[in-house]
Amino acid sequence: LIFMSHRIAGPMFRFEKVLDEISKGDLTYKFKLRQRDQFKELEERINQLTDTLDGKAGDLQSRITEISKLFSGLQIQTASAGHADKDFERLLQDISKKLTALQEAVNYFKTSQNQQPRQP
Repeated sequence: LIFMSHRIAGPMFRFEKVLDEISKGDLTYKFKLRQRDQFKELEERINQLTDTLDGKAGDLQSRITEISKLFSGLQIQTASAGHADKDFERLLQDISKKLTALQEAVNYFKTSQNQQPRQP
């Protein structure tokens, strides 16, 4: 009975830990239950979920970086041309603010593209 309770309580503790890490934005956190622990299927599903989220968030981060570079180039060209009208400058400022907010939101997540995964 004691061994059986450890096979259930241990995994439950691990699930709480991994969900805490995911809620903190760490999509690289992987875990593995002991061979005889209960809930092995749930472990696999959670790891699959974090893998999927890690890939999607990493892709977003890469795309935002690309857009930021293109936007910086546009700003440099506009500044060097020296004849942008006020409406265009205001539009560029609005885009810059929204892009910065988007970068901050997506950088909340720690992905395998921006940091090596941790192993428990």
